[in-house]
Amino acid sequence: MFNNFTDQQDAGTSRYFFPLLSFGFIVLYFAGMSKCTRFLLPEGAQTLTDFAIFGGVALNAILFSIIYGVFLTKMPFRWSEKQPLKYKFVAVIYGWLTSIAVSMLFALVFYLVGYKPELQEVAKKIANISSEYIYLVLLGPALFVPLVEEIVFRGFLYRSIVAFAEPDELNTQIASDRKKLWTIKVIAMITSSVIFALAHMEVHVMPQLFLLGMIFNYAYEKTGSISVATTLHILNNFIGIAGLLINGEPLAS
Repeated sequence: MFNNFTDQQDAGTSRYFFPLLSFGFIVLYFAGMSKCTRFLLPEGAQTLTDFAIFGGVALNAILFSIIYGVFLTKMPFRWSEKQPLKYKFVAVIYGWLTSIAVSMLFALVFYLVGYKPELQEVAKKIANISSEYIYLVLLGPALFVPLVEEIVFRGFLYRSIVAFAEPDELNTQIASDRKKLWTIKVIAMITSSVIFALAHMEVHVMPQLFLLGMIFNYAYEKTGSISVATTLHILNNFIGIAGLLINGEPLAS
């Protein structure tokens, strides 16, 4: 079915298949996350609540990472050109520095206007988690949640929007027109970053999530490797979580 995708784009609804599939994956992932983390627990069972919440997050993210990761390898998208390992390493460094700059910029703006941003709901739970269940936070929000989100938002959503926007003759006329090709890709980056921010459903963090999504998208496109975007996402989450566990406030990340 997938192998004939590029030959079927003029066949009516076939062009819409992958974007709709990507949106479906996002809905299933967040619905699954909600289902896995909402257990009926005895009132006051704090440690059991910690285990249920973060055990559910970790289990959900691990399963979806495996399922979506395998499925992604079967997609017939026209992938970006792979870059050497040294190039990817440099991209991680520059991407990380850029994400730090974004966080510092937001911190400066908030300081100047006298605004103290509210923590995300998951961040509040992480800050108060029992020490015996910290490993679940590391398995879930710090490691496998970034992995599955990169597979879904960069691997599926971004690539499917690019595939939707590109005509069949990509490998001929469009491929030689770098400006037009990058216009398509920038639109796809913006669209997928907006959806990435909206999917977290917390208005006060959406601007920063949008910019982080743009950084992850650009790193992914320039290196041709989802591992670079995933590494940046893991670093961002890990440093923020470390700050929450140490002093109850996220570190600049």
